[in-house]
Amino acid sequence: MIPTDNVEEALSGVDIIATMTTSRKPIVKAEWVKKGAMIIQMSSCEVESAAVKKAHKIVVDSWDQMKENELSVLSQMVKAGDLDEQDIWTLNQVVCGKKPGRENDDEITMFSSRGMGCLDIIIGDYLYKEALKKGLGQKLVLWDEAKWV
Repeated sequence: MIPTDNVEEALSGVDIIATMTTSRKPIVKAEWVKKGAMIIQMSSCEVESAAVKKAHKIVVDSWDQMKENELSVLSQMVKAGDLDEQDIWTLNQVVCGKKPGRENDDEITMFSSRGMGCLDIIIGDYLYKEALKKGLGQKLVLWDEAKWV
């Protein structure tokens, strides 16, 4: 990885574009997305609609939750008639083999995550407890006493 303060330079021609920002406007331009790229949008609106249209497959973790998000570029595109709701798949459909994953090297795939924070906490707690049982990892002390309790 080479540090840069130029978004176009960072995204042009790369295999994987992963956005994790609080941006309220698109920062990923369609012309920067190459054939075969994987776009992972962790927020709602970091990828412009033209880049979404380039994607051969669009996958979300929960469409029911995503479509209620007014900031979501996917929700906006569906409401505007620029994207068919049937063209948006859920992650479990792909993982369970009901929908195909990448089928060729030129396919552009997009995953947009809305997520549920409670699931992150549950999974994190489970992994932490399993690591403790197995003596894995390193215990970090972030504070002696939680300030919010």
